[in-house]
Parts: sequence; structure tokens; C-alpha cells
Amino acid sequence: MKFQQRLVFEYPPEITQKYLTDTQALMYIQDRHPDLSHIEVLEDREEGGTRTVVMKYTTDVSLPGPIKKVLGGAAAQSLVMKLTVDTTAFKGTMEMKPSQMADKIKIAGRFSMEKQGNRWIQLVEGDATVSVFGVGRMIEKFLVDKIQSSSETETRLRNEYLRTVQAKT
Repeated sequence: MKFQQRLVFEYPPEITQKYLTDTQALMYIQDRHPDLSHIEVLEDREEGGTRTVVMKYTTDVSLPGPIKKVLGGAAAQSLVMKLTVDTTAFKGTMEMKPSQMADKIKIAGRFSMEKQGNRWIQLVEGDATVSVFGVGRMIEKFLVDKIQSSSETETRLRNEYLRTVQAKT
């Protein structure tokens, strides 16, 4: 299932990228995001003009009945997200791997940033594919909806956090 996102940032990519894996920023998001119970940075490295960030997001989201049955009914779900960012153009790719059924669930996409007025827009084009007979499309829709709402909430919280940090500088 294809999906698109348009996430609005109040600060330029140089600033938002600076705080992408910042411990205080992640605690701020984790403490205020209704779907997230934990965010962990697994990797953050830069080589040349490419930054690779791998983060593990743990959620306590209640799953719809059929999805819960297929995924084994675990209360907490986790997702490892790998971002590969061109640090000059602020565009790149993302891959997400769930903790359960990673061999049957593929989520990937591309993102870019563009300035519009005094804001920066992150445009995301992705695809979620679930290879589970009978309920694949239902799981895809659930995942895309959760990715959309969670990303919007995380972006709002990142903007809030950056307002407090930038006010001090």
C-alpha cells in the first residue's frame, strides 16, 4: 500500500538533524507521545556526506483482533527504523522492520525536504507490503495509518522541543 506524508518543521534541516538522536529530544518525545513507550538509538554514524541513523521505537498500541491474532497478541510492538540521509541535500531513504513477522512485512520509502515560506516540509513517499494471506491488506492499512499519525505526532513534539531549545540560544 502506497503512502505519502507531508510533515511540517518549523526549523531548517540543519537544526532538526542536529537533534534527531539527541537524548533530551528523544526523552521529550517519548514522555509525550501517546503511542510510544521507548525510543532507542541503535546507530548514528556519518561517512562523507551520508548519515545513517537506526532507531528502535517501542509501542504499546492495542491491535485490532485479526491483526493481534496474526501477530501473536504481544502487548508491546517494536519497529526498527533505518534512515540514510544525504546531509547536504537533506533527502534520503528509510526502511522499517517490525519486531514480529519481519520476513512478511516490508516498509520503505524516500524523503526530501523543501522550504515553503518560513517552514520546511518533509515529503515522504513510501510503500508498506504485508505478505499474509487473507489479512495482508488490513495489516497494511493499519500500519500506514499508524505510521501517518505517529509521524505527525512526533513532528509536532520535535517542533515543540526545538522551540524550547532555540529560545535558550
